[in-house]
Amino acid sequence: MKIKYVTDVFLDEYKTNFDEKYLPLYRENKIDSINAIFSSENIIESDIDFKYQELETMISDSSVVKANIRRLWESLKHLTIVEASNEKMWVALENTDYLGYHLSQLQESGKILKDASIKSRTIFNRGTKRSLMINNLSMGSYVKNPDIKVRTNLTFNLNYLI
Repeated sequence: MKIKYVTDVFLDEYKTNFDEKYLPLYRENKIDSINAIFSSENIIESDIDFKYQELETMISDSSVVKANIRRLWESLKHLTIVEASNEKMWVALENTDYLGYHLSQLQESGKILKDASIKSRTIFNRGTKRSLMINNLSMGSYVKNPDIKVRTNLTFNLNYLI
């Protein structure tokens, strides 16, 4: 499988119109509409291979979260720092190959997520490092430790950010 990117033109339009045009699709879990948007005209397939591995969606289980991070890291560990921090890649991956996972994370967390959180988990609307830590796919997920009431971010990208 090849890594995909969204086009520059599409990314600009997507970020500019996210609140009005795209946010409702994620809020309402409209997978067919999202699939239509991320069609071949908005996606570029790169020369970079990766081995797709399906991610599990039980974010309440820390062993699942760790396994997902490992799967992503194993699939993408050959990327350079620049490639691993490219917003166009993460937006494409989470809305094509990992759309089911991305939407399940938004739905599972939906009761506590506000629109701003959905937006920050879907596009980079903060600095690159912060956005990578918030993004549903690049961060892998999060573990909430009920004993100490602290959310701990786990990420395969952490290797690139430190």
